[in-house]
Parts: sequence; structure tokens; C-alpha cells
Amino acid sequence: IAVMSKGKVLQVGVPEDIYEHPNNRFVADFIGETNFIPGSVESGEDPVQFTIAPDVVVPAVYAGERMPAGSTAVLSIRPEKIDISRPDNEVTIRSKDAHAPGKIVDLVYLGTDTRYVIRIADKADVIVRMQNSTSSEHFYNVGDDVTAFWSHEHARVMEA
Repeated sequence: IAVMSKGKVLQVGVPEDIYEHPNNRFVADFIGETNFIPGSVESGEDPVQFTIAPDVVVPAVYAGERMPAGSTAVLSIRPEKIDISRPDNEVTIRSKDAHAPGKIVDLVYLGTDTRYVIRIADKADVIVRMQNSTSSEHFYNVGDDVTAFWSHEHARVMEA
């Protein structure tokens, strides 16, 4: 498939590639639900270090061209690629290589999954979709402090 905007082809590929590896913000937003977390590029190498807040720097990959350190950008992460855990659960959190502190500000139980809105580092609200299981191990409430975590391969740095 091809994703176009204003008569210009932005990305061509199979659906899985376009969904998992969008090359810019328009494509990421057009194909499926995604979070855009504002911040800046800390270093220009791969994986890039992305600053969400002064004390929250996470690894990520570039969606398109590299940007110089200090560039304003957004981090794009799909809701189903983010997990959450209690802040004291270091074993689970360290199973992924990127993490940020957060607080649950909203949730909607949808049957098969729960849609959480997490305020990350008191800066950005992100959507997290967690599949519901038979246990209540992953059930959280509005106001709970959590740690959001993900693999850096699922976080893509894009121009703001």
C-alpha cells in the first residue's frame, strides 16, 4: 500500500511495515492509533537518546533522517507496545530497555483490554492498551503511580 498526503507519496510498503515502521508523523498518525510524546534528541547516534523530561531520557530509533542533538522532536509509540507496572517492580520494568515514571489519569475497561491514559513524567499523556487476562495482576486505578516501559525498537523519533 501507499500512504499519500497532498499528492505526495510518503511511504510504500506492506501493511505490517507501514504500521510497525512509519517513516514520519503523518504516516504514524494515519495508520492506527499512536502516542506522540514531545521532547528532544539528546544524541544523534542509533539508538538515539530521547529526552522526555530532564530526568527521563530513553533510547529510541529514528523514523527517518537523523537529527542533530538538541532538535525538538516527538517520540511515536503504539499503545499496545507499552506496558505498565508498579514502580517497585524492577524485575518486570528492566525486562525492557526504556521506562518512564507515570500516573494513571484515566482508564476504560473494554472487555478484551483496558485502555489506560498515563501521564508520563508529568509532561505528556499517553494511551496504553493492555489485554485483560483471567487474573487481576495488571489491574490499576486512576491515581496509581506506575512505570511505563517498552522496547526501544518500538519507539520512533520523528520531526515535531
